[in-house]
Parts: sequence; C-alpha cells; structure tokens
Amino acid sequence: MLEAMASGLYVVQRLDPYNRAQISEGVNGDIFTDSAGFANIVRSWAAKSDEEKIALRQTVSDTTRRYGEEEFTRAVLDVYHRAILGYRG
Repeated sequence: MLEAMASGLYVVQRLDPYNRAQISEGVNGDIFTDSAGFANIVRSWAAKSDEEKIALRQTVSDTTRRYGEEEFTRAVLDVYHRAILGYRG
C-alpha cells in the first residue's frame, strides 16, 4: 500500500487494522467495510473532475514524504512482518 501511495495512487481499501493509521480518509485514501461503502467511494471518485484527481494524486504523494528512506522501509517491513505473524497464527 505504501508503495502505491508513494506513486501517487489514491488507496481504496477494505478496513485493515494493520494499515489503518496510514490512511487519512479523503486525503490519501478511503476505507470501506462493506459493499455499500465501496460503492459510495467509487461514486465519489467518479464525480471528481480531472483537476481534483490530479490534485489528490499530489496530496497522496506528499503524505508519503513524511517517511524518510529509513522510515518508509521500516514501515513497509513492519506491515509484512505483522502479516506473516498473523498468517502463522
């Protein structure tokens, strides 16, 4: 997810407690918990002008800049580590 955000991609994600703190809804992504929430996000995105989408892309990229190279790497590794621990049970 952080890799996508660093590229300026607005995240639309099902609620994931491991990544929740990295998404500021309406700023760098949106979170949904059910199909109705997902549909609302898609409708909202489709209604945005090209200018609004371009501006959001820049905002998304800017939010990842709070991570320096080491912080970004640490955050990504932490997500993978927690996922592996969760998988192993």
